[in-house]
Order: sequence, then structure tokens, then C-alpha cells
Amino acid sequence: MLEVGSLKGDTSEQAMWSQYGRQLALPEWGEGAQRRLQSARVLLVGVGGLGSAVATYLVAAGVGVLEISDDDQVSLSNLQRQFLYGVADLGQRKTHKAMQRLTSMNPRVRIHSHPAVHADTVLGLLTAGEYQLVVDCCDNQATRLMLNQACLQLGVPLLSAAASGWLGSLALFDFSSIPLLSRCGCYACLYPQAAADDCRQIGILGATVGIVGACEALEALKFLGGLPTPAATQVLRFNALDQRWQQLGRQRDPACLCCSEHLTKEATR
Repeated sequence: MLEVGSLKGDTSEQAMWSQYGRQLALPEWGEGAQRRLQSARVLLVGVGGLGSAVATYLVAAGVGVLEISDDDQVSLSNLQRQFLYGVADLGQRKTHKAMQRLTSMNPRVRIHSHPAVHADTVLGLLTAGEYQLVVDCCDNQATRLMLNQACLQLGVPLLSAAASGWLGSLALFDFSSIPLLSRCGCYACLYPQAAADDCRQIGILGATVGIVGACEALEALKFLGGLPTPAATQVLRFNALDQRWQQLGRQRDPACLCCSEHLTKEATR
């Protein structure tokens, strides 16, 4: 029987193929992409419906370090769509229970937790973390705009998704690339102001969140593995009622104060 302790410490090529052989067999993936994934550090903000799917697939695929940020506790209403948790977890901190569940799935992955990010802490966290990607799985647009500004300032790629009602969307903002930023803009170009998008009022099916979250995980894996992703230049939108995906082109808004200021500073360096 394979002990968990030996699994955690075994970094040999044979062990890698034993655990990740199904994805390593993909010619577009292979060992190169797997090595890049295993050396990546990712910050995931929000471990709810979207975050359950993203965290599960990143950990299962073998991301190097996953850091999760959330302040919520597990409530009964969460269980309809947040499959990292069960009835026995009610009242417990989501980060604590998520770390337990994810570690049991793949002890090779290093998993850490942080409190919810705030305007006065996010820059310090991003600076100290040296992340290859920030994955936005939060449930409010104000936090998304805050993450957008912080990631833009530090040049950290941001993958953002949202789901409410029957609709979902996601987009990747690779702030490490000035040409991409100049052409495709930032999150604030698309959504300059915070809006109310409370699923308690609008409603949502857990399966809708799961589909959008799985797609967000897929785009994160492709980006971290060095594969091209349409989310880097487009907004991917999903309509669950029609089972229809759309890819909408993105252009930077010249009037966007957020990325215009950043591009001006970059041009004067």
C-alpha cells in the first residue's frame, strides 16, 4: 500500500507519471507543461462555488503551491454549490476545511491560507507571494476591481470569473505583458463600477457555477502550463439555459483610468 507520507516526498519522474499520466499523455501538455505547473504559485481568492471547482482541479493536476483566501464560514446554503464542504463542516472556516479536503486529495501540493484580501493588505500579500497567477473566485465586483488594480500595479496575471442566474463569464488579464494590456485592457475596462450581483436575490444552480468554475480551472491550467488560451484576449460567456458559449473580443477602453495611468507610468520608465 502506498503511504501518504511517501507520496508527499516522492518527486521522481516515475511517481509523476503514476499520478499525472493521463494529462502527461496529451501531446500539447507533456512533461514541460507539468513541470511549469509544479513550479507555479497561485493565489485563489474566494473558496465558494467557483473556488471549489478551481481549487479541486488545480490541486488534482499538481500545481506547486496553492494559497487560498477567504473569511467566510460554511453555512447550509453553501452546500448546494460549494462541493468542498459537507454538513459536518457547518460553522467551520472555509479555508480550514478546504485545506483539509484538498490536502487529502493531493498531499504533494503545498496549500496555505490567508484571511480575505482587503485594500490595505492586498499589495503586501501579492508582493510577498511572487505569484504566477491570481485566480478571482470572489462573489462581489468591488473585490474584483480591487484585485484588478493591485495585480495591474504589480504586473501579476489575473484570471477572473463570475456566475449568477443562468449566466457566467471569465477573462484572463495577463498584466505581465504590456502589449496585451495595451490591446485588450483590464477588468475595469469591461466593468468600471461595482454592481450588485447577489445570487441570494438573483438565484443560481450549483451546476451552472460548476461549469464556469471548471472552465476557469481549465484556463488557469493552460496558462500555467504555457498553452495558449482564448481568455487572454476575449471574454468567455456561458448561458446555461441555452448551453451556449460565446467568445467576445476585448479592447482597452482609452477612458479607463486604471490601466491608462499604469501604461503612462510604464511609458515614462
